[in-house]
Amino acid sequence: MELRVDALPGQTFKGKLTWIAAEVDERSRMARARAEVANPDGVLRARMFAKARILARTAERAMLLPASAICAVDGKPFVFVKLADDLFEARVVAVASSSTASWKCWLG
Repeated sequence: MELRVDALPGQTFKGKLTWIAAEVDERSRMARARAEVANPDGVLRARMFAKARILARTAERAMLLPASAICAVDGKPFVFVKLADDLFEARVVAVASSSTASWKCWLG
């Protein structure tokens, strides 16, 4: 994510989106979110007005899977891939992002 602060024109701060609220306010159409932004020089202060932009990228060869399809053994996520009617193979996956219902994954 990118952050631009009204009081610091021309400066852009990069950060990581760590949480997004599950609800959007009906009146303002805004959602609460939390981001971690590095502030090594201490120029960002409480109560500064800012605009944030969420940067999204497309992922080739990624797929969205239901959370129930992801298994874990020894802390490693994997899925079962159907190779034939009676043959399945366990494959480790890399999980990019998740929600309650689905996870974006790359097959290993």
